[in-house]
Amino acid sequence: MNNRVRQTLCCAFSLAAMALLRCVSLIGGGTEDVNSLTGVVYAPDNRPATGVQVTCIPFDYNPAADGPIPDSLKDTTGSDGVYRITIPDAGTYNIEAVALTGRERSLITGIVVPGDKDT
Repeated sequence: MNNRVRQTLCCAFSLAAMALLRCVSLIGGGTEDVNSLTGVVYAPDNRPATGVQVTCIPFDYNPAADGPIPDSLKDTTGSDGVYRITIPDAGTYNIEAVALTGRERSLITGIVVPGDKDT
């Protein structure tokens, strides 16, 4: 993946997350690489958020027709706030972060994972 695409994705993800900070108590940022999304979730006090479940949801996901989201598209942040989710297919995804204590939520939509792994 070329640097321009990586920087654009990172910037869009970070800007969308920062805009959500006004609505919820979580903020995230991350990068996209060949087959995964990796990032850090921060608490309102700018410290890494521990125990946040991050789920990568296919953009066209329909819970009534598609069933539950597989565990492979979920990760829980550790003490460093880091998550890493392996993405099986190219496409557009939404990322939901839910604090397991307090239940604060953040949703970032329209994350595009390109199909050409050599660009």
